[in-house]
Amino acid sequence: MENVMEMVHSPSMSAIFGKFSGAFRESPEGVKRGFESAVPLSLVGLAQRASTHEGAQELLSTLKGGQYPHLDANELGQVAADPSSAARVAQSSQGFLSRLFGNKQSGVVDGLASSAGVSASSASKLLGLALPMVLGFVGKQAASRNLDASGLSGFLASQKNLVGSALPGPLSRLVGGDAEPRAVATDSRVAGYAHPRPRMGRLLILPLAAVALLALLLSRRGGRHEAPTVQRAPQTEAITDMTRPVALHAGSMTALSQAITGTHALPQRFVLSDLTFRTDSAEIDPGSARVLDDLAQVMAANPGARIRVEGHTDNTGAAERNQQLSQARAESARTYLVSKGIAGERIETAGRGQDQPLGSNEQASGRAENRRTEVVLLSR
Repeated sequence: MENVMEMVHSPSMSAIFGKFSGAFRESPEGVKRGFESAVPLSLVGLAQRASTHEGAQELLSTLKGGQYPHLDANELGQVAADPSSAARVAQSSQGFLSRLFGNKQSGVVDGLASSAGVSASSASKLLGLALPMVLGFVGKQAASRNLDASGLSGFLASQKNLVGSALPGPLSRLVGGDAEPRAVATDSRVAGYAHPRPRMGRLLILPLAAVALLALLLSRRGGRHEAPTVQRAPQTEAITDMTRPVALHAGSMTALSQAITGTHALPQRFVLSDLTFRTDSAEIDPGSARVLDDLAQVMAANPGARIRVEGHTDNTGAAERNQQLSQARAESARTYLVSKGIAGERIETAGRGQDQPLGSNEQASGRAENRRTEVVLLSR
C-alpha cells in the first residue's frame, strides 16, 4: 500500500463510518468527511514534525520503540464496534496530537468540525482515531523500508504531497499545507474538489474565504453548549507567569541530562509530554509509559539526582476532586519509577490540581496543556 488514503477509501470503511455515526450521534456523511480530512491532517502534522533532522530522529525513535498509539485498519473496525474502546483510543492520542499541532490544535479541531459539519467534540474524537491508523501505517513503512531519520523525513514529505489534495483549503493553510483549496460542503453532500482557478481569481477568493471561515467558527463557538454533566469552574486566576517547563519526550531526555550535569540554579521544571492516563483515573496509559522508562534510565545514571513529580489538571469538575486526581497521578508515576529500581526517597510527589494552569481553560488546547505531569529537578 503506497498511500494511507487507500485504507480510508476501502469498502469496509463505510460500515465503520456508520458505527461511529451512531456512537457520536452524527450523520454518516459528516463522519466520512471528518475522517477523510483527519487522516491527511495527521499525516501533514507528522511530515512537519519530521521536517527537521531533530524532529525526524525523535519520531523515528518513537516508532522504533513501539510505544505510541497505533491501529491497523482491521483493528479500527473492532474499535468502532465498542464506543467505550473508541473513546479510550481517541483519548490516548491527545498527547501525541498536542506534540504535532501545539497551540494550533484547537483551531485544527474547530476547522475540521466546520468543514465536516460535525461538532468539535466529534471532530476531536475522529482526529484521535485517525492518528493511530496513520501512525500504524507510517511505522510499518519505516520498518519494512529500514528508514533512517532522513529517509523517514523524505517518505513523509512524499506522502504529504500525495494526500494534501484531500484537505479542504482552510485546513491545509491552517496546518501549513500547500494543497489546492477544496470546496467545503455546506449540506449533507460529500465535498467535491475545486477546479484550478486563475491566479487573480484565487487572490480575490482567499480573503473572502478567510472571512467566511472566521464567521463560521465564531458562530459555532457562540452556539456551542457544554454537556450538562460536565462542569468547569471559572478560571479565577490569571494564567501563571511561571517559566514554562521544558518538554521531555520518549527517546529525548537530553534537556534533563544536561540540567543534571549543568550548573544552572535549581529547581528546574520539565513536563512529561507523552505521559497520559485513563480518563478520570490515575491508571497510566500503557502506550505512554515509555517516557517514564527513559526518565528512570536518566535517574539510574545519576544517583545523586532527586526529583518531585507534580500532577496537574484542567478545571473540568470539582476542584477537590481535581486535586485528589492530580495527587494520585503523581503517586502513580512515582510507583512506576520505583518499580524500575529508583529509590523511593529520591522522588517526592505533589498534586497541584487545577491551580497552576499554563493555558486557557476556555479552549480545548489550553485544557490539554493544563492536564500534565511535571518533573521538578530538586538536586543533582
